[in-house]
Amino acid sequence: VIDDYGYLDSDKAFFGAVSFDERTTAANGKVTINDSIGDEYTFTGGIYGGAALIDGEDEPGSDANNNKVFITTSDATITGDVYGGYADDGNATGNSVTIEAGNFQGYISGGYAHGDAEGNNVTITGGTFEGYLDGGCAYGGDAVGNSIAITGGTFSDYEMTGGYADDGNATGNSVTITGGT
Repeated sequence: VIDDYGYLDSDKAFFGAVSFDERTTAANGKVTINDSIGDEYTFTGGIYGGAALIDGEDEPGSDANNNKVFITTSDATITGDVYGGYADDGNATGNSVTIEAGNFQGYISGGYAHGDAEGNNVTITGGTFEGYLDGGCAYGGDAVGNSIAITGGTFSDYEMTGGYADDGNATGNSVTITGGT
């Protein structure tokens, strides 16, 4: 919990949960950025609900499951990437990003994995956006049942993918837009 945004180092990454060991899970982490941040603040580092940061080239990987990011303030500008869950060499399952307000200029993913991405989601009700957005992204695995739901916000020069699989199957992913510009 940060009481005064003046102590934040905007170049650093923020993690709700993090794992650095093989065969472990970064789970149930949560990052919330709300109006208590105070005056306008720019985050240039990454924001991770949960991250399993192990390079599995020589070791078994780790998973990122059930992590969450909530951003509900218009006082935040975020130029770094935002991940509900991130797995260097493992699976990302059941992670989410919920955005109600703010200015976003980078990549946003419900769940990003060098393995399977399953059941991750991004929900947007407001804010301004430039960049790239996906519900779930799988490099080296399958993207299954990931989603984006947009009911508000302003989007310019933005690409959206419900689920992306670089070297696997993309099945049952969705993008639903019912509002916004």
